[in-house]
Amino acid sequence: MLMKPVVLPQPLTCFTEQDPDAALVRRATVECLGTLLLMLAATGSGLASRRLLPDNSTLNLIASAVATAGSLVGLIFALGSVSGWHFNPLISSLQ
Repeated sequence: MLMKPVVLPQPLTCFTEQDPDAALVRRATVECLGTLLLMLAATGSGLASRRLLPDNSTLNLIASAVATAGSLVGLIFALGSVSGWHFNPLISSLQ
């Protein structure tokens, strides 16, 4: 009697990449570039909201948070195909 080999399913991951065999250096470079741009966007939005609304700290925080969240979403869509649609260098290096 012949036994059939057992085929185990591939482990599921929550992130997808267009090219999963991309070099770690390429993914790390994109993560660093994205982090730099996000830092610049957060700092710039904070400074701009402070200049536009100098007397209202509540609106400053809301405007800065919305601008930072929007830039994060934009950066994820722009750079996500290389890093797996996330913005976490630790996860990029583990995949």
